[in-house]
Amino acid sequence: MANMEKPVPFADGAKIPVFGIPRTIKIIPHTSRTTDITLTDDALEVRTSRADPSSNIRDFLFSLLRRTIEPMWKGHCATLNKSVYQVVLRDTRCRWGSCVPAGKLMFCWRLVFAPMVIVDYVVAHECAHLVQMNHSKKFWDLCDTLSIDMENSRAWLNANGDKLMMYGLAR
Repeated sequence: MANMEKPVPFADGAKIPVFGIPRTIKIIPHTSRTTDITLTDDALEVRTSRADPSSNIRDFLFSLLRRTIEPMWKGHCATLNKSVYQVVLRDTRCRWGSCVPAGKLMFCWRLVFAPMVIVDYVVAHECAHLVQMNHSKKFWDLCDTLSIDMENSRAWLNANGDKLMMYGLAR
């Protein structure tokens, strides 16, 4: 996180990438006790009575990532003839994902800010560990087979991964 840019809080007018697509957070005051969030082509619309809906926004993005990666890991596991008993999202600072060979996958929820091809690569990478619990040539070959674009995704994460950590943090 040494190269992290200025934090971008989940506040009205803030620009955040959702799956790599820039969106403007639009806080729309209303009187309902529930907070409703809608993702559009260019915005994250938050209808709320709360003064600070940042936790609602985080929960929405967390859930969005979970729903998005589910068919990815299920597809990769079907290809590998492996099963997963648990998928966990966390706010990690040094790993995009991890794998327990018995069938537990963990992903950093901040992947929701990365382009979809990057998310695909990280999910493919962790699923490949269900077969090869190392970073051998066999592992990388398998990961490359599962991933849409492994090489460019790895390069993108190395160059841009720190930037994914700046969203949702207080100023």
